Amino acid sequence: MDFNFELTLSADGFYGFLDKNGQWNGMIGDLVSDRAHIAAAPLTITAVRERVVDFTQPFMTLGIAVMHKKSGIEGGNGNVKDFKSVEELVSQNRVDYGCNYGSATQQFFVNSENQLHKTMLSHMSSNDGKSYVRDSREGMERVMKGDYAFMTESTAIEYAIARECDLYQIGGLLNNKGFGFAVKKQDKGHLRTALSSAILELQERGVLEKLKAKYWQAEQDC
Repeated sequence: MDFNFELTLSADGFYGFLDKNGQWNGMIGDLVSDRAHIAAAPLTITAVRERVVDFTQPFMTLGIAVMHKKSGIEGGNGNVKDFKSVEELVSQNRVDYGCNYGSATQQFFVNSENQLHKTMLSHMSSNDGKSYVRDSREGMERVMKGDYAFMTESTAIEYAIARECDLYQIGGLLNNKGFGFAVKKQDKGHLRTALSSAILELQERGVLEKLKAKYWQAEQDC
């Protein structure tokens, strides 16, 4: 691809969700309001976002996972008393859990018909929003204190676990989804087609896989 571009940051720091007034904020809002032509970020491809923007071919597939800090407490059988499943986490009240407020992860719980997911959403919404965090940095800080489990994209959790040996993932993935770039609907497909073709070429050449291995691999071996 050969074109000139200018990089800017979204003013409010959000990826993009509908606010209480029904307006899009974040990078999605920048596209809708003609403040940007491309949202280049790990944007989760969702149906509600797809109504107002167009997404490229996914450049990474992933899912929602749950991260917690190892307790270091051994039970009678010598095993560390960590959560073995998300169901076990939900069934207790010792450790709080939550996700980024206004994120695609939160929207997943809002839309899900799964009873476990509904229970988790009810918990997060029942204590004056204290279970939510503003961003992943705050989520990680709360996890490291040991009394909080953070739900976010599995790729972010893989990256954190590779660098912090005290962290672990609870159970498996809660869903499957993809990251993509977003473009304005008015683009008529030109930018989306060009970006998707470039992403596919990088996938077929194994470049994206090599990049993930390079940047996700940690110097230490947990």
